[in-house]
Amino acid sequence: MVARLSKLIWYNTRILLDWNAAAAFVLMVLAPFIFSFDLLKYKEVAKVAELYFPITGIILFTYIVGIENHEHAAELVNIRTVPHVLVLVGRMLLAACFIIAMIASVLYYAKLKDAVFPFWEITAGTTITAVFLGSIAFTSGNLTNQTSAGYIMAFAYYLMEYASKGNYTGKFYLFSLMKQDFTPKYYLLAAAISIFILNLIYIHKFKSKLNTSDD
Repeated sequence: MVARLSKLIWYNTRILLDWNAAAAFVLMVLAPFIFSFDLLKYKEVAKVAELYFPITGIILFTYIVGIENHEHAAELVNIRTVPHVLVLVGRMLLAACFIIAMIASVLYYAKLKDAVFPFWEITAGTTITAVFLGSIAFTSGNLTNQTSAGYIMAFAYYLMEYASKGNYTGKFYLFSLMKQDFTPKYYLLAAAISIFILNLIYIHKFKSKLNTSDD
């Protein structure tokens, strides 16, 4: 059982670590060259983290739904011995872990540059923002079967929040750390989890049947 689980994790890790993951990784590696982290305070670190890091969530979660929309995906789904929904959950968790690792690494670098901020608060808050944007991207791609729709909708939401500064979303404001307010992150996390669960229900109950009927 353990060996089978290990193989499954390794297999899905290899699938996720492609050019999309490389793009997200390069994006984060470039952060110290684009921004100076020397002696930054909370608000300054939060601004960089909230506006830059969450793009990784859009990249990675759009790719996950893209995997399922590839040609002959329905046939591959049908022959899996592990339930398709569990495979998707595993990929989501792996993507989230990858995002956490990248964000934590850059923020640790900021700490080494004597930036003063609550490390875990910024790490957790920014990760939640990334995952929430990822949930929007995943949903759009899942419903339309177009990865481009995932990118467009997630970036559109990102730009709306940046321009409106949370005037329309209130407690669900995407960049609340810039106001030194962590509370909206709890709402965003709950919303992201709910959105992913609804997607999984749709995929399990409806989409798989649609794919089968199309065959």
